[in-house]
Amino acid sequence: MKIRVDYVPGTAPQQLPSHPKDVHAQSDGRFQCPRCNTSFTRKNNLHNHLKFQCGQQPRFNCPYCEYRTKHSPNVRTHVRRLHPSQQVYVIDVLLHKNLL
Repeated sequence: MKIRVDYVPGTAPQQLPSHPKDVHAQSDGRFQCPRCNTSFTRKNNLHNHLKFQCGQQPRFNCPYCEYRTKHSPNVRTHVRRLHPSQQVYVIDVLLHKNLL
């Protein structure tokens, strides 16, 4: 059952009906990944984790060293901090692999 909530500007959160039970987790307020035990506060975040991240190798590389991560902004931050005189860009291993 979905509950429709119309937002009224100036309404305090306590005055709004609570979310449906399936939006948030059970007693501890978290949704846990069955594969790696990472937990999330929202069911949708767990779904995205299972679909795109869990069990996947990091796909973004630093162009100047061996640093790899699953998130491209992390590489950009890494390059700015550890390679400050270099151009900031990211190598996407999956995209690079498809071009070869």
